[in-house]
Amino acid sequence: EEHVLMASRLLAICLFTCTLGSLHTSSVCMSGAMQAARVVIQQSGVAAVNGVYQRRPVASIPSAFKKVCDENNWDVSATWRRLADENKSWFEHDNGSYIYRNKQDDQWWIDGPDGYGVFVARDVSDLPPKGGWKALQKQAASALPLIEYQE
Repeated sequence: EEHVLMASRLLAICLFTCTLGSLHTSSVCMSGAMQAARVVIQQSGVAAVNGVYQRRPVASIPSAFKKVCDENNWDVSATWRRLADENKSWFEHDNGSYIYRNKQDDQWWIDGPDGYGVFVARDVSDLPPKGGWKALQKQAASALPLIEYQE
């Protein structure tokens, strides 16, 4: 159980995007997938994950993800490459919380500023889904997140 909890903490980073090579300035990339510069989480049961998230390239690694890797003596870059979907950007909150798509379990993860998983949703789309989220922590179950996209 502790191993699963540690893994879930790691897994919550990005959400969204067309392949990095096909990005351009409009709200639609060449493949037709929607682009969003920001993702907004509202009304979740965990205040730390509510707020505005800025899109980040998958080549960068969230600092909270690094922290969890370091705490567990995991290779940061190798773990990120193994988990993060290289075809999707991830999103970062000013407080270090982040959203990413985990390619191993086909879920979007919302991780708190401590790097541990708070919510997951199974979805293969380019952006984190607006619904279908499941809480990973008891305090998170009181209210699931509402997701909006901003250009």
